[in-house]
Amino acid sequence: MNRLFDLKFTVFLKEHHQPIFFIGGFIFDILTLGQIDDRLNIIILSIYLSVIYLFAWKSDWLVRWREDITQFALGALLSAFSLFFFKSGSFANSFIFLSAIFILLVLNEFNKNEGYFQYFLTLLCLMCFFQVITPIAIGRVNIWVFLLSLGLFIGIDYFIRKKIENLEKLEKSQFFAPVLATLFLILYTLKVIPPIPLTMVKAGVYRNLEKSDGQYKVSFLRSPWKFWKYDENPYLYSPGDRIYFYSQIYSPGRFQDEVFIQWEKYSKSGWQTSDRIPVQVAGGRAEGFRLYTFKENITEGEWRVLVKTSNDLEIGRYKFSVITGNQEDNLIEKVY
Repeated sequence: MNRLFDLKFTVFLKEHHQPIFFIGGFIFDILTLGQIDDRLNIIILSIYLSVIYLFAWKSDWLVRWREDITQFALGALLSAFSLFFFKSGSFANSFIFLSAIFILLVLNEFNKNEGYFQYFLTLLCLMCFFQVITPIAIGRVNIWVFLLSLGLFIGIDYFIRKKIENLEKLEKSQFFAPVLATLFLILYTLKVIPPIPLTMVKAGVYRNLEKSDGQYKVSFLRSPWKFWKYDENPYLYSPGDRIYFYSQIYSPGRFQDEVFIQWEKYSKSGWQTSDRIPVQVAGGRAEGFRLYTFKENITEGEWRVLVKTSNDLEIGRYKFSVITGNQEDNLIEKVY
């Protein structure tokens, strides 16, 4: 019985070793990945890309393990970029990208034209690499930085193709990079691509906010049995109240840019913008840059606050409701 099981397991490994290594690289990054601007992360991502080009397209080294090493590196890269995209931007945008990654995982298992498909995955990783490091290096997120990342991607791919003969053997593969760049430009125009490297790590609404000695002290009402809550949602409103929105936006060191805090209320015709407030963001704080806005004369109903870049890409959102009634809960204070 055990010998039969061992035989079946061995056969399974031989038939599915590539996706196993692919998923192994995926899981490895989930467990070990740090902040997006961590120098060690960038070095490791660069090594993964170099390994893919060396072992898959350039060299005959370690022929026996070449495919497995390549699959592991591809899995690690795609997992890293998936996590970066997931953290940056709204869930809807992240879901689109992660769904595409899942589809690629399935295709990677069943594809029969490995050379073309593997080259496409490699190009996707190279594209995402420049999407990450270009805004980190420049310290801004805008259309010109995005176009620069596309230009770097096409230029580096052209240079690599001239150095690696195996790529020239893939007929019409020289069009892959321009097509992928065009696709990313369309997604950017449709505001599907998240504003990497910005991430909203915390958000909430509060009754009061005081800034003193580099700290932000917020207060909010909370029922004793809702001990896990650290903001006031739903917000219990009384005439004359001022409602504060507080958020922490992570951005890399040396990052300087402007974001917009957009208050919106839901009506029969959809979400209507009430206020749009510009805020300067500076990077370098591990917990994220702290920012806040407030609103007076608010009305009862469903509200949300969107945090967007200057070119209208969504960093994150926070949805809450405003109700009226008697204030019977405990007033809680917290310091950020």
